[in-house]
Amino acid sequence: MLNKNLLSNRFIKKAVLTASAAAAMTFTSFGTLAVNEQMKPLTGLYALDCNRGQFRDDCVSDHDFVDGYAWRISWQEMEPQQDKYDFSGLDHIVKLLNERNQKLSLIIMPDLPDYLAKTPGMDTYIYENQAVPSPWDPKLMERYTKFVNALAMHKMPDPKKGNRMVPYRYHSVNAVLHPTFPGTPRGGMRNEGIQIKDIPGYSRSKLIDQHVDQVVSLFRNTFRKQALFFSLWPINDSDRSYRLYDALNDKFAEYDNVGIWMDNLAASRACTNCEPYTGYPQETWATHMTNVSGKLMTGFQMLGSWEKPFNVNHVPKVANGSPMDGMDYAMKAFDSQYFEVYTWDLERKDWQAGLKQFQEILHK
Repeated sequence: MLNKNLLSNRFIKKAVLTASAAAAMTFTSFGTLAVNEQMKPLTGLYALDCNRGQFRDDCVSDHDFVDGYAWRISWQEMEPQQDKYDFSGLDHIVKLLNERNQKLSLIIMPDLPDYLAKTPGMDTYIYENQAVPSPWDPKLMERYTKFVNALAMHKMPDPKKGNRMVPYRYHSVNAVLHPTFPGTPRGGMRNEGIQIKDIPGYSRSKLIDQHVDQVVSLFRNTFRKQALFFSLWPINDSDRSYRLYDALNDKFAEYDNVGIWMDNLAASRACTNCEPYTGYPQETWATHMTNVSGKLMTGFQMLGSWEKPFNVNHVPKVANGSPMDGMDYAMKAFDSQYFEVYTWDLERKDWQAGLKQFQEILHK
């Protein structure tokens, strides 16, 4: 069922611009703003990959309401041995998307190369019974920088540039990146198994100045035209006068074309077609994503599939709802601009008109 208020509550991107900044902006072909033609923010609806096919390619979509593919691959997979890089999966996915005139949202997963924790002098801690490099060890950042540069300079043919061999950083398919924060729980600013504040040696200045700022700067300077989304959850430490997630948001906001992202968007209804829906995450919990419009983009991966829930804990949050309900909620509550949707929901025929409407709204 389409939300009855869909067209009357059209999504409007908000921006606070000075006159000089406004004069420096131009519109891209996607209808979004590019600052000094160096940035190319892209919003949209992306098909989320699945654990099937060659290099997880089975869920690449041919639907015209899908902007691209959100593809997950880890640093470990792309550097299976120290200084030995394998970008064959990236080559394969980029070729498929080129054929469909779609974009790639590259999600770098948190699994780290095994050699890192064995590097002499590397500071480590135990997480899930394994030694993990400390996020603020400079030797980890040196290795991460080398990997990111190798990824950026990996060349592949670009049909939109006469099939010339183009470094990935400049490739036309490259639209969005989700960098991992190596050494943190699940690679994001979230508490998973261990709270970030409980990582041995933690201090806020170490986390932000010696890790987060370096990671964001690395990707922003290396991939200058792409949107960057960072995983941020409402985490805190002992200083409640200036909440940790606010400090992280302020750090992200120092950079252009950056957003924050979570993988827990859902919406349910009491019965089929009942009004209203209930959206998740609740605004009172996800306060770090409210009122950031004009500073940061926001985006979501769906908590799960509405059509085919794969986790029993998801069922109450998706019952009788739809991905359109979820997107409608996120656009109203968090001014969200970017969504990753499971293939089972994209393939449900009676939802496709609604998904297309939302995709069109995202690009207005």
